[in-house]
Amino acid sequence: TLTASLSRKLEHENAQGFDHEEDRVSLVRVHFQQKRYDEVIQLSNELIDALGDRQLRRECLEMRAFAGKRRQAWEIMEAAWRSLLQEFPRHMEARTELAKHCEHRRRDLAEARQLCAEGIALLETRRATLPHLVHATHMSALQKRLARIDGKLSRGGQFHREEHEVRAD
Repeated sequence: TLTASLSRKLEHENAQGFDHEEDRVSLVRVHFQQKRYDEVIQLSNELIDALGDRQLRRECLEMRAFAGKRRQAWEIMEAAWRSLLQEFPRHMEARTELAKHCEHRRRDLAEARQLCAEGIALLETRRATLPHLVHATHMSALQKRLARIDGKLSRGGQFHREEHEVRAD
């Protein structure tokens, strides 16, 4: 009976056969685990705004961002990381991934630097109040990235892609 019910629900497009948010996000999880990133992007696009549960929304945005990254759909990835940071400012993985994107693809060293510096400040505040919740790997990764960005900036690196394109002309 359960298999038949699940099969009927899966026949509907875009997880519309499922009544509960958790079930809809579970379908996104299945697609993500099976590396079906186009389906992850499509389903998450339709689900994210409808999700009321903050943790499910967070998970769906994370899967969308990583699916965008794997598909090299940089705009989708960037929008998902930005949404995550807007809703969850202490999300270190979103902050780190967005800093990488700003540094390497957008060539916006100023924003990449700001993301790293803010992340370090958040971690230092958290370490002062709740030291057991701070992961040294996050702090170390952000510090190394910040040092590299500062090095690029001191050697005259670009702040924004638009400035780079103007100089190239």
